[in-house]
Amino acid sequence: MLSGVDTKRLVVAAFGIALLATACTSNPKPAPDPTGSSACTDASGLTVATNGAISAGPFDVSRDSWTDPGGAKLWVRTSVDQQPTTAVIKAETLETSPGKGTATLTQTRGPDQIAEASGDPGGLFYPGSLPLLATGQWRLTVTIGGDDGCFLFAAG
Repeated sequence: MLSGVDTKRLVVAAFGIALLATACTSNPKPAPDPTGSSACTDASGLTVATNGAISAGPFDVSRDSWTDPGGAKLWVRTSVDQQPTTAVIKAETLETSPGKGTATLTQTRGPDQIAEASGDPGGLFYPGSLPLLATGQWRLTVTIGGDDGCFLFAAG
């Protein structure tokens, strides 16, 4: 037995630390970008992923069709109401293969491609598809007006 130590308070403090540790591990934060430039949301296995005011998807059902000739279905949206503007989607490989290097693809969707989302949640919604050049780990950066979002996912 510890002398001069309030064992009830010690047990309560240890229990509180255990609860805090459980809460931190069961509520994951966005995955760090491997380049260290910013925090991106890990979208692997998710239908819809959100980073800041930007949402994108569906990542889970598109996993095996990114490299198909027509690409995979990919919609992007901002939750911020604003004047119609352009959406810029930049996809970059995060892995290099000997002799292949990395790949970057930039796609622009203009104001004429804005659609009304079901239930009209506000903001701007851009449907479309995105063909990627290779399987592997990718970083997707989306810019709509002044809003930016970053997503990490696996293709193939």
